[in-house]
Amino acid sequence: MARPLRIEYPNACYHVINRGDNRRLVFSSPEDYTLFIDKLAFFSEIYKIKVRAYCLMPNHFHLYIQTPEGNLSRFMQALLTSFTSIKNHRQKTSGHLFQGRYKALIVEDESYGMILCRYIHLNPVKTKKFSESSIVVMRNALRKFKWSSYPMLIGLKKPAEWMDIKGNYPWSGTTIEKQKRYAAFVEEGLLKELDDFKQHVKVQTILGTDSFVEMLRRKYIDLQGGIKECPQGKKLSSFCELEDIAKKIADFYGVEKESLFIRCKKGNEPRQALIHCSELYCRGRYSLTKLAEMLNLSMGGYASSRSAIKIKLFKNKRFNLEFKKLKSKLGNVK
Repeated sequence: MARPLRIEYPNACYHVINRGDNRRLVFSSPEDYTLFIDKLAFFSEIYKIKVRAYCLMPNHFHLYIQTPEGNLSRFMQALLTSFTSIKNHRQKTSGHLFQGRYKALIVEDESYGMILCRYIHLNPVKTKKFSESSIVVMRNALRKFKWSSYPMLIGLKKPAEWMDIKGNYPWSGTTIEKQKRYAAFVEEGLLKELDDFKQHVKVQTILGTDSFVEMLRRKYIDLQGGIKECPQGKKLSSFCELEDIAKKIADFYGVEKESLFIRCKKGNEPRQALIHCSELYCRGRYSLTKLAEMLNLSMGGYASSRSAIKIKLFKNKRFNLEFKKLKSKLGNVK
């Protein structure tokens, strides 16, 4: 299985989750929960990680963290290795505890950070056990849940020194006022069905606006030596606007951009170049159906055009050379 895309840079925010191997329990006793939290505190200080929120469930955990030094991988390796080693030693077991590599969703904090923290903190009551419970019962259970940072954020428990909870309060006012507003914000999720943030996830590993994804695409490609060979990386590298591609191609051929979107007879090389580049540069942003629609083609017409252009690139040396010049002009389409 292809490894997930990892983008690491200073001050990046992540939603990190991992589950027990073969769905088995990760935390089977209070000592397990305490051990994980102790290790989270210890390694967050060593690696200078800002822990904004956490919630430990019996067979998985959630973290929302910020990495001032861009060192997510080293932090998580240290945390999970240490926890697993000690737990195995205590229980006289061995082998994997978690289900493969942890999942890390990079998050645009300004747009989705609070929504993500609310999702994390609501986990204890979003289970079958509470499916028919009253709001009062769920609120009490949520506030009394010991293995979450929620009680700290709403003032029911003294915040741990290693926690960084200030970033979860975007409001002005006293600390008590901020805590009350945060409680109201989270517990709103008990009163109504909230929008699923997962529908806003891009290229499987990024939660953010299109402009945020575009920033990561350019930064990651330019400053970190190109995209890794994984599905998410390929999608990230092809997250361009079709309009931007069309403008570059129109400038290259000296034609009007609008002409590239008009269906015409065969042999229109600028339009052929746009059709081919739409798949190379825009597939991460649009579905193939959407690209066909934007190019005024049926899905079948779009597929056959792409195939014909690939054959032409292979057989026609002049067209192939011209297209290579075009690609060098496109670069990362900035």
